[in-house]
Amino acid sequence: MDTKAISWVDSSYRLYEKKTLIVDGVPFFYNAVQIRREKLRNDWLWPHDAIKNLYKAAKADGFTVASVPIWWSEIQPDLAYTPHDAGTYELTSGKMFSQKDSPSTVTSDTAVYLRFGSYAYSPEHTVILRFCVQAVSEPCTLDICGLDQGEPVIVDSVQVDEPHIYEVNVTSFLREAADQGRTAEDVVFLIKGSPGFPGLAAVDLMPGLKAEGQVYLDLMLALKPLLRGSIAHPPVLRVSRSNVYDWSILDEAIQDVQEAGMKMELLWFGSDGTNLSADNRIPAYVLYNYQNTVTADGQSVVRKTPAAQWKGGEVYTYYLDKCDLDLREKEKNVLKDLFDHIAELDRRHGCPRTVVGCQVNNETNVPTRLGHRDRSYSHWATIEWERREHSDWLDFYHAIRAEWLSDLAAGVKESDYSVWTRANNAEFVQYGQPFKAHGLVENEILRQFGGTNLDFYGVDMYRYSELGEIGQALLGIYNQGDNLPMIMETDWTVTGSRRGGSQAKILDYGILFTYAANACHNLYDLIGPDGHNFYVAGPNYSVVPGTVVNSAAIQRLSGMGERGLVLTKLVQGTPARAVRAFCPVDGQVTIETKVRLANTLHTWQAPAVLDTEGDQILALCFDQGKIKITSGRCECLAGEYEAETWYELRIILDSGNQACSLEINDQRVLDNLPIPRPFAVVGGVEWFAGSGTLGIMDVSYLRVMCSAAQSGSEAVLDEQFGQLDDGGLASWQLDFRGEYSWVEDVRKTNQMLLKIWHDLATKAADSAGGRNLVFFNQHAAEKATVGKLVNGYLFYYQTENKGVGIAVCRGDHEYVLASKTASRFILPLNFRAESATAGCYDENNQWVAEKEKNYRWENGRQVFDLEPYEVVRLTT
Repeated sequence: MDTKAISWVDSSYRLYEKKTLIVDGVPFFYNAVQIRREKLRNDWLWPHDAIKNLYKAAKADGFTVASVPIWWSEIQPDLAYTPHDAGTYELTSGKMFSQKDSPSTVTSDTAVYLRFGSYAYSPEHTVILRFCVQAVSEPCTLDICGLDQGEPVIVDSVQVDEPHIYEVNVTSFLREAADQGRTAEDVVFLIKGSPGFPGLAAVDLMPGLKAEGQVYLDLMLALKPLLRGSIAHPPVLRVSRSNVYDWSILDEAIQDVQEAGMKMELLWFGSDGTNLSADNRIPAYVLYNYQNTVTADGQSVVRKTPAAQWKGGEVYTYYLDKCDLDLREKEKNVLKDLFDHIAELDRRHGCPRTVVGCQVNNETNVPTRLGHRDRSYSHWATIEWERREHSDWLDFYHAIRAEWLSDLAAGVKESDYSVWTRANNAEFVQYGQPFKAHGLVENEILRQFGGTNLDFYGVDMYRYSELGEIGQALLGIYNQGDNLPMIMETDWTVTGSRRGGSQAKILDYGILFTYAANACHNLYDLIGPDGHNFYVAGPNYSVVPGTVVNSAAIQRLSGMGERGLVLTKLVQGTPARAVRAFCPVDGQVTIETKVRLANTLHTWQAPAVLDTEGDQILALCFDQGKIKITSGRCECLAGEYEAETWYELRIILDSGNQACSLEINDQRVLDNLPIPRPFAVVGGVEWFAGSGTLGIMDVSYLRVMCSAAQSGSEAVLDEQFGQLDDGGLASWQLDFRGEYSWVEDVRKTNQMLLKIWHDLATKAADSAGGRNLVFFNQHAAEKATVGKLVNGYLFYYQTENKGVGIAVCRGDHEYVLASKTASRFILPLNFRAESATAGCYDENNQWVAEKEKNYRWENGRQVFDLEPYEVVRLTT
């Protein structure tokens, strides 16, 4: 351990019973929540003051650490320049016609010209020209040229197959222009058709959106409100600078967390975040000057976001090659510069030690998200592959990743502000499947032979999982060597086995269970667009506890006597879904239903048609006043709708012809529309409201009929809501989040744990062989009587309301009891408490008594009836 370190992991067991997090020389109780300020800013467009208030809310909820992401592109921001002059260029005459309206059109005779007069080139700049093709008559090739002495010189070419955003690297051309003494006013770019150009391409100029050295991410934020489901992007020079930093976003986040009275853990989103290298999170100079992962035939592994899915985020996604030693060195130095800056900031503010840790990656698991299941075949990777004599690409990848993470962490450790470093694995564990802990063994091997700069790995746990399996992983595979076990992400949803797991959130019990399993806990997240959030979004940037605000239910319809399906969405942040599955049918399948929507401002799937795997064949979307049919990437407009109006729908699918028809209010609006996603049978229907949707949708009936492909007979599979299942129909599956308030339960649980923070930080739980920190009924049985030894004495805990009890021995004459619910402790026969007070341990680990605690005698034993979340200190 570096004696100058701000924080570290003490795994010596000399002072404490467990691996202990230390901050400024003192044990630290870690109970964290992620606050994804970048998603709130970029996706929900929340202002700074609204985000700042979230740290105060997290503090009030009893969390001790706010885990806050920082993108590489936020501390080394690219700049954006839009054209000073743009319009049409005649290829034959060389004449320019300035055009103020958008778009400008490329034909066989004309090009689009762009002049960026305010930009001054510097040799250390990497410059990318981005532009949007708003319309294209057919797939084509566009040449991007620079005018050199009046002659077009091809810089690069792009293949255009749909309206979308395209980009080229124009760095070399600008460098040559600067060497020739030409300024930005002299440089003209052309976008023209390649020889044999077959048609028309409209290039969006967006003259109303201007930028002269504006931060590129800020330009994208300004663009988002203008998109409204369309693809738009002004022509822009994206200027990337390798040695320039802007600390304003980082400083703002640190100050906000400090003012809230919390500690901050920095989540670094650098060259790889969630198995991806996204072009909005990373400066352009990194993507264009360092090695991408390449396939065996030398092609870069890259994905372009489909135009229909683009919402103003990344356009291109890569894998940067972890074998590139130059990239490793660069990113390490960037992290060192970042933490050197934090050191200076900390000194200026009186050394509050606000930042206490760094996650140096985010869910960097095996790289398969772009469909590449192999090693990289770059020059760097081939050298390492041959040197190490690997035969399996996964073994090779895990070894390389461990060294890459250690190199990143070295930037933190070698800075003037050394803190603990960690990495997280996404483990989507289902019943009966083991945890993998990829990379942990490799990191422990490094630690054993030569050392590692990465202190520990943790697990991101979502989806179906067994509490027992989670405990075994935290005590077993994630507890190897000197690794500190930690749950680094989870929302504690859909927890339990497929054979009987509950889909309700159990955040409070999950947090208790983590510490009972001798680990640390990090909740994902406080609030955000991912659907895992603690709070949901209310009006005017307020936060609303997750309570009965969103639901999917079969109930009496408003203004009608009959039952129907009602999806209610009153706050953003959580989805609502209803699924009706039935026996698979082929041939011609007719789905009849009647729906009513409370507004035309949001998007509902009403309904989607599913195959037997639960995947969508097509969806009927009520989308902001429009009715559409979508299937895969294809979309077809079918009409319009009004709020509070019933619409009778008839969807007719023909598996033989792979087509569908649609009738609305007995009018045929679409006839034999081809379905691009092949299907053989229909197995169910689904109504869905996404996390951003607000309002109420009513469904008054559902009928599913089929004409069998062989017999041609027609059968009614589902007649109405509430009818008994017939013909093998499955029951309704109603999925929603926010049925009960978990916020207050978590808040009180966290505050109870804070009362014994030092013991939780330093003592080994009984699950790990500890004698002085004992958890009772940690699996939260409804009723339980549990006896356990505490420092050799047999204590009993009794609960009838899912209580979880904690007993702590703090010495031969000092014991502490705590309970989540109103439950009781029965003391041993040979044990007598001389005094008992309710209270808490303060920040200096000194007891602060709040009141005397009464007890009673039963069969010669002292019995303490604890109130919910009460902590009681006994002296003997």
